[in-house]
Amino acid sequence: MGKSRAKTRKFNQVLVLIGLAFVILAALPLDLTDLKRSLLALAGTIFIAIAYFLKPGPAGKIDPNE
Repeated sequence: MGKSRAKTRKFNQVLVLIGLAFVILAALPLDLTDLKRSLLALAGTIFIAIAYFLKPGPAGKIDPNE
């Protein structure tokens, strides 16, 4: 079970790095149209949100309501 949590954590780190790269590209003064710039920022935000929602849950915790 620990291996799966470690893989999920590493995968989340990669997703966040990709998202940050997109957001930084959108912020750089490149020759991009407004649409391309906003799509890059949106893609970066989506990658970071996916990483947030895929975070590993608590290990060994049992829900008393179940």
